[in-house]
Amino acid sequence: MDELGERLAARRAELTKQFKASGIPTPRTRSMRGVQLDVGQPVEVAAQ
Repeated sequence: MDELGERLAARRAELTKQFKASGIPTPRTRSMRGVQLDVGQPVEVAAQ
């Protein structure tokens, strides 16, 4: 389990470095066709 955790941490660090350098890639879908998705603002969390 420790080895898996180390591998996942290394992959996460690699992806974080890549995304900071070139930005997050545009999501692609295989199931939805002909739909333009809108990007909205985050939902505000209600005070508890």
